[in-house]
Parts: sequence; C-alpha cells; structure tokens
Amino acid sequence: MVILGKTKIKDALEQYPQLKEVLISYSSKFKKLDNKFIFNTVAKWATFNDVSKIGNISICDLLHTLNEEIGETSELNKSFPDCIKEIKRTVQLKEPDWYKNVKQFIEYDVREIDGYFLPKIFEKLSKLKEGKALIVINSFEPAPLINMLEDKKVKYFSEKINDSEFHLTILFQKSLQLIDPKIDWKEQLDLFPDLNVIGMSTDPFEMIMKKAQNIGEGHGFVLTQNFKPDPLINMLVQMGFETLTEQVDKFRFKNYFYKPID
Repeated sequence: MVILGKTKIKDALEQYPQLKEVLISYSSKFKKLDNKFIFNTVAKWATFNDVSKIGNISICDLLHTLNEEIGETSELNKSFPDCIKEIKRTVQLKEPDWYKNVKQFIEYDVREIDGYFLPKIFEKLSKLKEGKALIVINSFEPAPLINMLEDKKVKYFSEKINDSEFHLTILFQKSLQLIDPKIDWKEQLDLFPDLNVIGMSTDPFEMIMKKAQNIGEGHGFVLTQNFKPDPLINMLVQMGFETLTEQVDKFRFKNYFYKPID
C-alpha cells in the first residue's frame, strides 16, 4: 500500500503500525497519536493532506519519509503529482436550505483554546436539541471534523470568513452518532457529555434519572459526583446501561453510563 496525501492516517497505521513511531519522531504534532481517543477520532477521519495543512508540514517530504520506511518510494514517484491530491469535497458557495430554518445558533470559538479541543466540540454537539445548530469558529478549516460529518451524513455548512477565520455550522440531527459502536465505548470516554452534580443544594436523583431515560442506544453520559453511587449504578444497570467508575481524586468520581445497541 503506497501512502498518498488522501490516505487516512488510521488506515496507514493499521497496515503499518511501525509508522506511528516514525510520525512521532518526524514532528511533535503527531505525539498525540499515542492517545487512544485521538487515534480513534482524529486519525480515523484525517488524511495526511489534512495534518500537513493544519501543522504547516511539507506533504511531499512527509510522504517521502513514510513511503521510504515501508519500501514504497518507487510507487510514490510513479503517482506524482497525483500523490498529493486531496479528497475532493463539494464546495458550498451559499447557505443550504436548512440554514434559514435553524431557531438558534450556538457559537463556540476555539481559536484561543490551548490544547486539544475536539472532545469539547463533541460534548457541545451531544447537547444540541431540535432546531439548533453549533457554529465552530476556527482559524483554519477543520478538515478531520468535516470528514467525520460527511462520513456520518450529518448536515453542515463550511464558510471561510477570511484567511484566519472559518465557520463550521453543524445542524442537530437525531442520526448524529458520535460514539462509534465498532469501537469499545470505554476508549471513547471523552465523547460523553458531563452531568456534574457536585455542590448541588437539592437532590439530583430526579435529574439523573431523567437524563438516563432520555439516552438512546449507542449513547451515554458521565455523572461527576463526590462519591460512587452504588445504588444508582445498580438501578441503571437494570435499565440496560453498562457502567464504569473512575476515581479522579479523593472527593471526585466520574461514573460513566453507556446504553449499548441491541
């Protein structure tokens, strides 16, 4: 398999696992591939063209390095310049029809956020309701996220405001499935919306049960509490949930609940 610009990172690493170390040594920007969540999300939809643009990396040099490692340099040379072509995406020149029917736009500006903000985007998407849309404001086109939306057939509108500002509007849809059922849900915990009840002055039981009753198959949530609520966990297990509890510190527990797809 020759690695091209349009090759998905996850596809390349699944066939050639040794390339992960090559990528990490090539640029510090690839160090996050050691994180299972990042590997199962970004790497699944990001191509080498995508990361070269975002990280300001030479795509030709990157492809040569990778293919030299797996002995495919001659095949890469045969495909030049096609090897650096991008996956063609439909250009959106005007707002789609659904755009004018959105009742509320929720903006999330990630330009000043340090670190990895994709989990927070997923969390906000999981909280969208009927008639709402999320506008992600970034300094570049978030190609991996767009690839994910296209893969899941989610309606979106990508707009370039200027050279340093891009808007990605994502419409709420019931079919928006963020947790991948083909991957162990325990490796996707960052996708779970957080219900933090620490410090509440009233009993949160009714709120928690309402949240659980509204969770569909293939979805979940994390309950942040200052203890492990064993009676509640047993009750949700009887409702069909799978559970996992992590103790963050002496006074904080994250209790994960996931409803599997039958």
